[in-house]
Amino acid sequence: MWFALGFLHAQDRLFQMDLSRRAAWGRLHEWLGAATIEVDTFHRALGWRERAESNVALCTAEEKAMLEAYTQGVNAGADSLGVLPVEYRLLKKGFDPWTVQDGLALGFLQAWNLETNSSREMAALLMREEWDVAMLDRLHRLMPEEPEVDPYWDTLRHVDIGALTPVYRSWTSAFGGRPDKAEASNNWVVGPERTASGHAIVANDPHLNQSVPSLWYAVDLVGGAHRVAGATLPGLPGVPVGHNGKVAWGLTNVMADVVDYAVLERVGERGYLLSGETRELETRTYRFDLGDEGVVERQVHHTAIGPVITQLEGTHLVVMRFVASELEDRMTAVLRGLMRAEKMEDAAHLAELPLMVAQNVALADTEGGWGWQAIGAVPRRKAHTGRVPYPGSDPAHGWDGWMPTLMGEREPERGYVHTANARPGVNTPSFGGDPIDVDTLTTSFLPPHRHNRLDELLSGTQNATPDDVRRMQLDVLDGVARRWIPELIEGLWELEDARAQPCRDLLMNWDYRLNPEASGGAVWAVFQQALLEEVLSESLSETELDMYFQTSGPGDSLFLNPDKDALGAETAHVERALVRTCAQLTHHQGSDPSQWSWGAMHPMKLGHPFGEQSALLSGWNMKEIPWGGSSVTVAAAAYSWGEGIRPVGGMQSLRLVMPIADLGATTLSYPGGQSGQPGHPHYRSHFEAFQKGEGVPLWTDDKEIQGEVVSSWLLVPAP
Repeated sequence: MWFALGFLHAQDRLFQMDLSRRAAWGRLHEWLGAATIEVDTFHRALGWRERAESNVALCTAEEKAMLEAYTQGVNAGADSLGVLPVEYRLLKKGFDPWTVQDGLALGFLQAWNLETNSSREMAALLMREEWDVAMLDRLHRLMPEEPEVDPYWDTLRHVDIGALTPVYRSWTSAFGGRPDKAEASNNWVVGPERTASGHAIVANDPHLNQSVPSLWYAVDLVGGAHRVAGATLPGLPGVPVGHNGKVAWGLTNVMADVVDYAVLERVGERGYLLSGETRELETRTYRFDLGDEGVVERQVHHTAIGPVITQLEGTHLVVMRFVASELEDRMTAVLRGLMRAEKMEDAAHLAELPLMVAQNVALADTEGGWGWQAIGAVPRRKAHTGRVPYPGSDPAHGWDGWMPTLMGEREPERGYVHTANARPGVNTPSFGGDPIDVDTLTTSFLPPHRHNRLDELLSGTQNATPDDVRRMQLDVLDGVARRWIPELIEGLWELEDARAQPCRDLLMNWDYRLNPEASGGAVWAVFQQALLEEVLSESLSETELDMYFQTSGPGDSLFLNPDKDALGAETAHVERALVRTCAQLTHHQGSDPSQWSWGAMHPMKLGHPFGEQSALLSGWNMKEIPWGGSSVTVAAAAYSWGEGIRPVGGMQSLRLVMPIADLGATTLSYPGGQSGQPGHPHYRSHFEAFQKGEGVPLWTDDKEIQGEVVSSWLLVPAP
């Protein structure tokens, strides 16, 4: 079965898989040349390849057999193509055989993609001369229950630290956080008493940054006594979201803080002080063969907890510490455990395994069990919160192993469970253990905009069907707009400047739904940024304001703080922001406000890595379409601050609905196609259904499948 999955992944997504492993292992330069040397250097400095080898060594015999079979399948699938995919021919490169360690590469990239706090922690470091504890709390502490910025910051921020290294700057430019970075998802279970069938329904829509090919690949796998169906990630052996005929599961990001920046005191030229102990830096040289251009070398200084990211100047240095670089990860065991689960508790107990990608797992089984459980490894911080870099030379700070088993919930009386990256309302593991202080997991829980909207939808649900659940996944009501517009706009009856009137009127008459055609939605998007600029420019310099907008977004700005005083907007600010909003929309969408639309400035533009290289290759991109939603709507479609076009960033990468009453009626769709090869009949196979909000059947009944077969492969093991 795992051989077949590797075979299929290679046949349909070989270039995508190869690009991912090269990024993770620091091998992009072999394809793209000297431009990626710094990026490759830092990926190598993170030690992921070595960590992958260690993690493979931790696997049981069954897990190793799974990885090895998948690896053999990938290589057989690549060989079966005869001619490599067109991207290889354009690059004039070949395919190097897949290895067992390569099957773990994507896990490291996803661990970084789903980390939540590093960009704000780095912003605090870069703006340390300007941003004290009070300012950081004002800008980034959005919810009153969040812990305040560590008091030590007002001392630590004054130490003498060198500039960021070129290697680290290049890596963050390519792989760093940004406001439209995908860091969210929804999952929920409608309990049996709220469904028409009397059995639970599991829904999941992971939010990730998309490209072409899509991240996901649909499968129905049968091997021995096992059957597992759902969505896979090409390059990763396992089914991260799906069902096995008995248990269904869907994932969201816990929002765990898995990256810290440690400030260490230097001792002489080569020494540093870590937790009260003097140590010596290790300098590692990384070599890159560029063929005709020769061999290039880069050096990175290393400490016992991670690579140094600042120049060796001044009295202190800064180190990046990342869970994925030091955890004994058991991802293969978790994926195998999901496939083999007989009931939901089997899956929930996977929380006892260390996993570098912490996830909330929504679960239901055919025996009537349902709920959710958080799984994954989160650092147990001694004294600091993780909101700002910590004083790593002080023994009172640092990491002290991993958090105990995380929180979860079982069959609550309200009749449903849901997670949407917000601060959970429970803090006790459902199968025992001491209560958990959830605020020690992270300072990056998202404000509860999607969580609260799902509460509204689910609490009013009775006799739910899978179609009802699919409609919930398409909801685009903006709860932040609904909360703020009456307070900011509806009281603004007398205008000093008539130029503000068209935007004021559109906001007042808007139903708060971010449909593509919504004029009020276009106004709201521009107005939020304009109002923040009006308010914050009174206390922030232009540089500070730019940094704020780089590290915040429409889903996590001051508008998310429920306290009106935190925003600090006066009537004059609001009116000036409306004037600016009308001027900007007139410039970009014309002088007729009735023709303004959110979708026109918020297109879904999904592009192939080579799709911008020429007009000919642009045909490899998916069709550009106006899109609705934002990072605060259930149907998430994030974007960055800016002017004019604000294309979709992190978005629903998949919609999956699994009715426990008939798991054979499961549907899914994603914004792309099953094949990653341009020109293939299935290159866009899911795109239209996703665009229309429809689900594609995921058949698991053998007779039903035979009735739908168009073509088939028969793989026969060699003698």
